[in-house]
Amino acid sequence: MRHSTDRTDLTTPPAPAPDGVVPAFSNGSLIDGKYLVEETMAEGGIGVVVAARHLALDQRVAIKYLKPAARDNPAILERFVREGRLAAQIASDHVVRVHDVGAIADGGPYIVMEYLVGEDLGHVVRRGPVPVSRAVDYILQACDALAAAHALRIVHRDIKPENLFLAERASNTPIVKVVDFGISKVAPKRDEAGRWAHETADGERFGTPLYMSPEQLRSTSSVDPRTDVWSIGVTLHELITGSLPFEGNDLPQLCTSILAGQPITLTSVRPDAPPLLEAILLRCLEKDPELRFQNLAELAQELAPFGPPDVEVRVKRIKDVIRRAGEVIRPPTPMPGTIEIRPSLIAASLTRARAMTTGGRAATMLTPRTEGRIQARRKGLIAWGTGIACVVALAALASIRREPGEPGVRGGPSRAAAQAPVMIAGLAAAPGLTPAESLASDASPGPAASSASTLPPPASLPVAAAILVHAKPAASGRPVRTPSEQRRSLFGDRQ
Repeated sequence: MRHSTDRTDLTTPPAPAPDGVVPAFSNGSLIDGKYLVEETMAEGGIGVVVAARHLALDQRVAIKYLKPAARDNPAILERFVREGRLAAQIASDHVVRVHDVGAIADGGPYIVMEYLVGEDLGHVVRRGPVPVSRAVDYILQACDALAAAHALRIVHRDIKPENLFLAERASNTPIVKVVDFGISKVAPKRDEAGRWAHETADGERFGTPLYMSPEQLRSTSSVDPRTDVWSIGVTLHELITGSLPFEGNDLPQLCTSILAGQPITLTSVRPDAPPLLEAILLRCLEKDPELRFQNLAELAQELAPFGPPDVEVRVKRIKDVIRRAGEVIRPPTPMPGTIEIRPSLIAASLTRARAMTTGGRAATMLTPRTEGRIQARRKGLIAWGTGIACVVALAALASIRREPGEPGVRGGPSRAAAQAPVMIAGLAAAPGLTPAESLASDASPGPAASSASTLPPPASLPVAAAILVHAKPAASGRPVRTPSEQRRSLFGDRQ
């Protein structure tokens, strides 16, 4: 309903009640001594909106109050109070500002809001389909408001054209305002006993079924922000085509279509619509919430190519709000024709990657989670290799250290065998040196020691690996024994 800017003639006062008292919220009545009611702007099934003037500020405002029958329903009363409380918390230009709340004895609670002139998008869409760019602009403005609400863990649950108000401004640039947070759902909190509290009972079905997601049709209390993503998709489809993506002759058929049927595609109704925009809408209308856009920032960045010229500023603001709320925003799907694959580009990319790796900056190309996995695996491999190296080192030392006269050994122990204990002791004697430096400095002079000191292993090698490099026997001119000969020298001919 279009709100008129004409003021009601207050020279003729309203007819007083039999007791001489002007009824609350009627034309000319004074609310709480500061709001003078001027005219009735809109009336619904449970509430009424009137235009009033703040006498002290000389400012026109809108006041919303409940009808007498609705005030007797505790659930409706709670929804009304919640609407004012939640709308006041959301910081967005695209949410109707709440100036004041109160209650009067003969009229119940009321909400004082900013006065808007314009019409809701329900009236707009009934006049016919909206151009794609304008429809996307309207939806992105709604996403701006809903992103701020979702950041506070508030789910609207009743997004539809009638709750998106297209308000006029002095700059002659209309602005979309999201209204009616009365059935909004706040993320549940635990009570003192540790139980989860529900804002809405499981059996209640607040909202409009035409725009409800499948999970909201099943249980209103278990929805999350992705149900608003579904409703936004339905609303955008209706703005562009003038019709709904799901049909049914009655409510049961409609619910069945939403729960199990396939949506009517965008291009089947408007053949001139971009196929990529159809894919975006179909993703909004996925039955499984996990397959939809996980937040409004992901949806906004996909819609950006179809919006007005200044769309990037709005998309950036939506993404900033979602990021500050701790949500992850997945990258957008590349537009067709925007990826150019050429051998020269691939070669350049490989060169840059190789340069980063060579320069020691490869870790910057990995996410912290991936880098942590690589470091953990690397530590595990080093520990495993160190253990194997120790076992091999001990076996090697045992095979070369022999007593004189032992079968299979000509003469006394070899020079390398005599040096091995000295080398190993050198590691403990010089903790400030690398394994190579310690072994080389403590070994007795000779060919073996000279050979070891000229080929030091890297300092990053495990200690056991350094022992293997520096403790191997030097060439003595005697034949090298095979493994079977070594076993016979240690254990005899027994198998």
